[in-house]
Amino acid sequence: MKLRSINPSEASAAAALLSAGFPSLSHSEWAETVQKLLNYAAGRSDGVIGQIAELKGQDIGICLMIPSAPEASDGKVRKRINVAAFYLAPGHEWRTTLFMRRLLTETDVEYTDLTASPSMRDINRRIGFVDHSEGMIIVATPMVSMQPAASGICLLSLKEAEAEAVALSDNDRQVLHDHQALGCAAFVVVAEQGRAHPLILAPSSRKGIPGMRVLLARDRALLRSVLGPLGRSMVLGGKTYIEFDGAEADMPAGALFRPSAAPVQSTRHEAGTAIDHTYSEFAFIPPTRLRAAVRIYEHRIRTEAHSLSLQATSAAISHPATGFALKVAEISGL
Repeated sequence: MKLRSINPSEASAAAALLSAGFPSLSHSEWAETVQKLLNYAAGRSDGVIGQIAELKGQDIGICLMIPSAPEASDGKVRKRINVAAFYLAPGHEWRTTLFMRRLLTETDVEYTDLTASPSMRDINRRIGFVDHSEGMIIVATPMVSMQPAASGICLLSLKEAEAEAVALSDNDRQVLHDHQALGCAAFVVVAEQGRAHPLILAPSSRKGIPGMRVLLARDRALLRSVLGPLGRSMVLGGKTYIEFDGAEADMPAGALFRPSAAPVQSTRHEAGTAIDHTYSEFAFIPPTRLRAAVRIYEHRIRTEAHSLSLQATSAAISHPATGFALKVAEISGL
């Protein structure tokens, strides 16, 4: 089995394999995603975004490998590669462990897998990955949107934070702007002693229902402290839930816990307190089950929210769940 690096010359081959392995996205969506990843990787590391497996002149598999260099709380920068969209053609699945071992060659790199299937999770554990979460915590935004932020803590959009000249490190500012450009929601949490912490969420979808997944947070306690204002922002954007990985002990009141969700797996053995999935597949690959009707609805709620009736707007303030239902009905023409 021969491996070929995915660079601009392999973009077409990569899109073909990805659309065959993951048909929930169209070929054109995969081609767009590959190009987005190549644009991001240009000038970073070696510009490679994964590997294609070839056998006897035939392409039989692919794995995206998204590089990044996150800055830790101690200021140190480490190299990280997010392993995503692993696929081997039918009849070649038995080569999975060999393929994975061929991919994990750099000893000074942290490899992560955020969406492994149950069978892949076991393989990952055998070759050195460790689980860093127990499941997924899901919070309904209408239910939390009336909660105030914790005392002394303020949630600002990136635009508001920059208008108020909130002190952010150059790295944090760059990460926030990069993810906002990729379609993520970028916030700044101003906490104790005026310290600013970036908070990033990426679009998510469950059975066609739009939500947001947390990609970056200082820790889950800080995230819980701003769920109220964050939920209000998400409701106005047409997002019905916020999800983040963790343990059942991390759940806020009224949340749901899904232990069956893919755990965060990493070759880094020590578990940190931060959620950090920046520059991962969630920032680049669109939610796979977001229906066209939901996309249209999200567009309309962004562009037409200013024209909603006083009834819907008042209800959103007085009772978020009722208000959200009225907004959906109004925009959908029900």
